[in-house]
Amino acid sequence: MTRGKKSVTIDLSIIHLLVVLLFLCYLSFWYSSLKIFKTTKELNRKHRIFFKLLTIGLWNYSLITLAFMSPDLWGQTRINLQLKEIFLISFMLLISLSLFWYAKRTIENVKFDVIFSKKTPEVIVMEGPYRLIRHPFYTSYIVTYLGLILLNYNFLVSLVAGVLVVDYVFAALNEEKKFLTSSFSKEYKSYQSKTKMFFPFIF
Repeated sequence: MTRGKKSVTIDLSIIHLLVVLLFLCYLSFWYSSLKIFKTTKELNRKHRIFFKLLTIGLWNYSLITLAFMSPDLWGQTRINLQLKEIFLISFMLLISLSLFWYAKRTIENVKFDVIFSKKTPEVIVMEGPYRLIRHPFYTSYIVTYLGLILLNYNFLVSLVAGVLVVDYVFAALNEEKKFLTSSFSKEYKSYQSKTKMFFPFIF
């Protein structure tokens, strides 16, 4: 998959901004796996390893590609992106970071189970970003991965990012199923009727 556009000269400071935003997203998401979510031994080990390898591979490829896309790294660099695309990707990463840390602050005293856990939910959070969407952390990840697709724009990256996005969608559906079969089912159904899964007023 390649762009049918001519390369344009982009000032290096803009690339630096994109690198910083991407690296902050990487650190934030890694932090969530260590500090925000409770790990459990019940998870499918092969699935967990596969998921981590895909995630780490995608991030490393994106960061390396962005950092070393030109031998003229310390002056100006030529990339196959238009300026408006650079700003769109940067905006998506800013939205992702803001949503991630807003959600993290909202659940300051709550520790959720890690993705794909089979444990029964212990609490429903309805404050902060949860007032509009039910899975703000997943939304943050999905928005970032969509940004990575725009940034790298090749079939393999799109495939890996797409697999991860689908994984998050299935994880969210699985979590909702657990809520609907728990003691919170009535409360959660009411909550579902007032919110969207990932994107306010849309989906």
